[in-house]
Amino acid sequence: MFFRLDCVLEKSEEICNLVFVRSNDTLVLQKGNEPPVRFDGINSNNSYEYIRYKELFSKLIGFDLVLQKQAELIGAPLEAALLPYYISQSVGWVYIRESIGDYRFYKDFKFDYLDYYCGIKNDHKRIIKYNLEKEKRN
Repeated sequence: MFFRLDCVLEKSEEICNLVFVRSNDTLVLQKGNEPPVRFDGINSNNSYEYIRYKELFSKLIGFDLVLQKQAELIGAPLEAALLPYYISQSVGWVYIRESIGDYRFYKDFKFDYLDYYCGIKNDHKRIIKYNLEKEKRN
């Protein structure tokens, strides 16, 4: 048994067809007339292929939110793109940061997240501040 999804991606001036085909732990993604890209072994959230797929898909939809984890900025998990549309049945709106992933482990997640979705530019100079405060404590 396999699953196939055909859809159209409308992004800025670009309109293209996307085809997703999934069978067991293999996913194939084709964008327009480009050669299809195959991802084998996407059976867990932290497998190499799944991470590679999420990075490609994030680029496709233009999702580029960055979050602070300790003293570094990293790309937000793709699931964060769905938070405005997702309400967990078990925790509801009260614990939205715990609904899909463990976003409470990212420093100032709610501010970065709201800034991103409101279109507020953030230069992320707080990494410098974080390192200076850490140095001061030492």
